[in-house]
Amino acid sequence: MSDRIIGSNNEPLKVQVITDVHYYSRKLGVEGKAYDKMESKSQMVIKDSPYVIKRGFDMLCEDKSTDIVLLSGDVTHDGEMDSHIEFIEMLRELKNRGKRVYVITATHDYQDNGIAYACRGDERVEVPAVGDRHDLWEMYYDFGPSEAIATHKESMSYVVQLAPGYRLFALNDDTNYKPEGESGSGFSDDCMKWILEQLEDAKKNDQYVIAMTHHPMIS
Repeated sequence: MSDRIIGSNNEPLKVQVITDVHYYSRKLGVEGKAYDKMESKSQMVIKDSPYVIKRGFDMLCEDKSTDIVLLSGDVTHDGEMDSHIEFIEMLRELKNRGKRVYVITATHDYQDNGIAYACRGDERVEVPAVGDRHDLWEMYYDFGPSEAIATHKESMSYVVQLAPGYRLFALNDDTNYKPEGESGSGFSDDCMKWILEQLEDAKKNDQYVIAMTHHPMIS
């Protein structure tokens, strides 16, 4: 999806937005009863995700009207290390083709126990996954955080100057801040304080703010 944005007293800015690519490494298994069962519960053909995403990236590169690409989370199927490694290489290629890439991760990009699953014939077997969500900050550092003018490391949120007069607020809301026993995502009080401080700074400097989160801000 491409969006054309016009801030006050600024030149129009166009960005390309992608979300929920759910990249799945084919090394994890793409046939057999275990895979068929997994795919039957999915809304997508998981094994074809590398091909679909590659074609999508080709289409982005065919559009010469902007060099800015935003990816708003769930970049892998279930946080599998193989999926992250392969997808990061695709992002590096996208940058090498002239795109500026800004990423946030989300709840499908890590597993607290560090375990994901591969499909081997009739069986699902354990494979390594990203276990500490903060490892994702370093893994995707070249895709946004390295250009940050402000960061909130605990939430893995950051602000970048996209262009004169435009700031991107890349806000990672994947952490559960609700009472124990309840599930969900959101921002801590400390993160909200940081966001409001950044908004005040943007207002003071006459910056148009583009906010990117993974989960909808309105239910």
